[in-house]
Amino acid sequence: MKTSTLTDLYPKAVTAIFGTSAPEEISYAGNEELLNTKKIGLFVSINCPGVMIFQSYDFVFKMRSRNVSFVSGFHSPMEKECLRSLAIGSAGIIWCIAKSIESFKLPEDLEKVFDDGRLLIISSFPEKINRITRETSLLRNKIVAAIADESFFSYAAPDGSTEKLCCEAIEWGKPVFTLDTPENQGIIDRGALPVDINNIYSYWPKEEKDIDLELT
Repeated sequence: MKTSTLTDLYPKAVTAIFGTSAPEEISYAGNEELLNTKKIGLFVSINCPGVMIFQSYDFVFKMRSRNVSFVSGFHSPMEKECLRSLAIGSAGIIWCIAKSIESFKLPEDLEKVFDDGRLLIISSFPEKINRITRETSLLRNKIVAAIADESFFSYAAPDGSTEKLCCEAIEWGKPVFTLDTPENQGIIDRGALPVDINNIYSYWPKEEKDIDLELT
C-alpha cells in the first residue's frame, strides 16, 4: 500500500469548515478520485439500539451498489459492520482514520476492495500519532462530516458526541439525514431529515448506472 500527500485534491470543504485550524496536510492511500464523487457521511453511535441495527444494515444494503462513496471513521461496532457490508457492494469507500496513515494496517478482507480502486484511506494526523484517542476520534469525525456532501446519522445517542456533531453539521448547512424512529426524535427536532427505510429511493433516486451495478 503506497501512501502520498493530498495537494490539489485537499478537500476544500475541510478548509471552509475548519478555517485557519484546518490540518496542514492530509495523507492518503488508495484511489483519491473518490473525493470527486458524491460523498455520504456515515455515523452510528457506539450504543445502537437493536431495532436500529437492523435498519442500519438495511440502509447500507440498499445503498452499497449506488454510484456514490461512503465516508466514515468506521470505528463504532455498527460502523464496522457497515464497512463489511459496503465492501461486498460497488460503492466507493473513504475511510478516515484517527491516527497516522503510517501506523495503519489494511485488513486482509479489504485488500481486493483497495486493489479494485474502491477504497481511499485518509488521515490528517502526523506520523507520531500512532494510536487512536478520544481527541483524535473527535477530530476525525468532524473531518468526515466536513468532507461529506451530506451525512446519514443512523443513530445519534442523546447528549453524546455523535449527536453534537450531527447538530454542528446541520448548522453548517449540510443536508443531514437519519432513520425515522422515535430514538432519533431529538436530532429530527434539531433539523435532521427523517428517512423511511422502506422508501429510501425517494431520497436517493436510482440512476441507470445504479441499476446496472445491482444486476451484476
